[in-house]
Amino acid sequence: DANLLVVGDTVIMIDGGYQSEAEKAVSPYLDSLKISEVHHFFVSHPHRDHYEGLRVLFAKGVTVKNLYIRVPPKEICDREIPWGCNMSDIEALISEAKSRGVNVEEVVKGSKFEFHEGSTLEVLHAQDGDLPDDTIDVNDLSLIMRFTVGDTRILFTGDLNQKVGRLLSTSEEMKAH
Repeated sequence: DANLLVVGDTVIMIDGGYQSEAEKAVSPYLDSLKISEVHHFFVSHPHRDHYEGLRVLFAKGVTVKNLYIRVPPKEICDREIPWGCNMSDIEALISEAKSRGVNVEEVVKGSKFEFHEGSTLEVLHAQDGDLPDDTIDVNDLSLIMRFTVGDTRILFTGDLNQKVGRLLSTSEEMKAH
């Protein structure tokens, strides 16, 4: 669970994988590309297999300029104890990032980032809490983001589950090509 986008001289990562996988694959790949700075790091949702790789980048001395992460509602995170969501670990990651001078921001639906030659990354959906008639888990809090470059649109859905996914599937803005 790690995606790398290089647009001009801007480096964007969406998720970083588990620590062990980041050490084996993500970090060596960045080294092979001579990438020592990530301008924008997005955590699609706060599960370890999406954010732990950021710690590997920190340990390797990779500079991260901006971190975009949403702290989950405590009641949704607490449903997953001990296997999934861990509020103290998420808070520790944010604290570590800030101590390293990383700008930390929470993104919301409608957040839009513009890059080289008109390419954009837009947050199309950011679930805030349970559905009116059903509970969700942290995977359903995944940021749904669309990267557009020229005529190409790529949808990043984190680990979106069926409950929220079904609601979004009929939306025209969710189409990618």
